[in-house]
Amino acid sequence: IRLESHFTSIEPGSEHEAVGTHLHSEIWLITEGTLELNINGTPHLLNVGDVGLCVAGDRHYVANAGKTRVSYFVVTVGPPE
Repeated sequence: IRLESHFTSIEPGSEHEAVGTHLHSEIWLITEGTLELNINGTPHLLNVGDVGLCVAGDRHYVANAGKTRVSYFVVTVGPPE
């Protein structure tokens, strides 16, 4: 099993990332703004302090859902891709 993390920010009005799937699970930890985490076609709004999770194989993307920058940590758990 591999554990990785990174920190990302998305400016307001930016295009969302491509819809994708992974072999690993992902956990989002929101530190600033409002994030839309879309999992299998269902949108979830995450605010500061919220945690989101998608499991391996879920079709998902994230997007800035607010009028200010959104920043978050992503932790991945699972096999390397």
